[in-house]
Amino acid sequence: MPRLIKLLSRFICMPSFVIILLVAAVLRSVLRYAGVQAVLDGVRPCVVAMILATAVTMGLSTMGGYTAGPAGTKEKIKERGLSR
Repeated sequence: MPRLIKLLSRFICMPSFVIILLVAAVLRSVLRYAGVQAVLDGVRPCVVAMILATAVTMGLSTMGGYTAGPAGTKEKIKERGLSR
């Protein structure tokens, strides 16, 4: 059984590895265009902001018990009668 799991784990990771290799190959050939570089330069601050927002939210939830959600806290959900 462990041998089967080991074999399956290799094939589970393989598709994502192949996709990353394909994206890297395409990006390498496309990066010479100024338009593509401009788009990626514009996307970079958005990605950094999303990573920072996630880090701040995780830090607040770890240290202060803060929970973020689309509907608010559990108490507010109960007040509005949205819980089952």
